Amino acid sequence: MASRRLLTEQLREAWRLTMTIEYPAQLINSERGLQHFFCQHLQKLFDGAPVHRRLFIEPSITAANGKVRSPDLLI
Repeated sequence: MASRRLLTEQLREAWRLTMTIEYPAQLINSERGLQHFFCQHLQKLFDGAPVHRRLFIEPSITAANGKVRSPDLLI
């Protein structure tokens, strides 16, 4: 399996920023708010990286068996 070290570091940093900036400032009062700030930090980290990545928020995905799934975040 390919190493995803950069992505792992970006996810950790986005979480750290969310928990050290918005959470103590009491700006997060719902799962949606948490998702918003986390994705905002993650997008900023993606913009400055050498690898091009995109975020899809709550996309509808149809599996091979026909089941529809809607994950919170797809990278």
